[in-house]
Amino acid sequence: KGGEAAKGSFSAEDGRLNIETDAGSEEYDYEIIDGLLILRSADESMVLYDFTLSDMEYITIDDYSVIEINETSVTVTDDDVNNYINTVVQGQTTYEQVTEGVTEEGDIVTISFEGVLEGEEEPFEGGTADSITLQLGSGALIADYEEQLTGQEIGSTIEVEVTFPDDYSNIEGLAGKNAVFTTTILYKTVSHTPEFTDEWVQEFSEGYLPEKLDTTEQFTEFARQYLEDYVMGNAIVSALAAKTRISAYNSNVLQLLVNYSASNLSYAASLYGYDMDSYAQLYGYDSADAFEQAEALSNANVSMIVNKVMTDEGITYTLEDLNKALEEYMRMSGYGDIYTLEEYKEQTGTAGMWIYTNLEYKFGLVTEALKDRVILVSGDAQEETQENTQE
Repeated sequence: KGGEAAKGSFSAEDGRLNIETDAGSEEYDYEIIDGLLILRSADESMVLYDFTLSDMEYITIDDYSVIEINETSVTVTDDDVNNYINTVVQGQTTYEQVTEGVTEEGDIVTISFEGVLEGEEEPFEGGTADSITLQLGSGALIADYEEQLTGQEIGSTIEVEVTFPDDYSNIEGLAGKNAVFTTTILYKTVSHTPEFTDEWVQEFSEGYLPEKLDTTEQFTEFARQYLEDYVMGNAIVSALAAKTRISAYNSNVLQLLVNYSASNLSYAASLYGYDMDSYAQLYGYDSADAFEQAEALSNANVSMIVNKVMTDEGITYTLEDLNKALEEYMRMSGYGDIYTLEEYKEQTGTAGMWIYTNLEYKFGLVTEALKDRVILVSGDAQEETQENTQE
């Protein structure tokens, strides 16, 4: 049915949505997937992911004409900046597989082996591996094994003689027994971390940042500004959350967010060798379900706050704006060298694009629009204001 849009009117018929604004008319294909509105331009170059329902009637935000924020919560220190720079530089580390030379303690080597118990001819169960990686001297394997690999030619095959400890219990029946592991040192991995220099800044910024920087001083200032914007954005939304009441949620949105959280949790848990419940417990949750529900609810709260402010403040954007922002995000994240814009959208999927649109892009629009309303106060002053508000 026809209705009122933020700055114009719209009408829908036969899978087409026509939006009339002061700037003219735009027509899009549209469909509803999992309770979300998907708009596509005729040439498929622009896609918008948004709420389908009038969810804003379920959220109320008290007056935010002035937003008080504890100044210590948005303070960025020199240590914060240096840590950020180190993280970025470390993230540009490259790795080389070296197939010649001699191993040394501390080397990260990849090996294959076949273990046979004394008096046996066939490898014992669990005693073979085609490719495992370990750091020599780490003590990851049984005593004397790593020591015998140290000082050996990379690419060579050697006989490693070991005795399993009397209390060995990883594989049943091996405790106290002697074995010979025929081991091939396939290669060692050498890391190359760049130095934080003007030359590195120029190369990195040209490939990943919106504008080219020339010096470490400029990159340091960029890092500080990035962190200040980041902490200020989070602080603004946290302040809004304290003024917010939500009476109901779009169940389709919640389910999308639960599924997204579950996918991320599953990936992280498998990456570190945990099952999902155990990994969730590391973060203080009783189960994976509890983690997923909590994260989904938190993201739903933020997305509703962001969309409510955009509605109330008349903050708008075009699909072209969204695509430009996404391309910049891809560039800074390193995806620009891997995917085209449309390939990245397809790879990310509907849920991932909804997350980006609402929790990244719109989040940034809202926090940028509200920065001028922020008043920094000391912790004591903020507590006194909150007490007076509650009274």
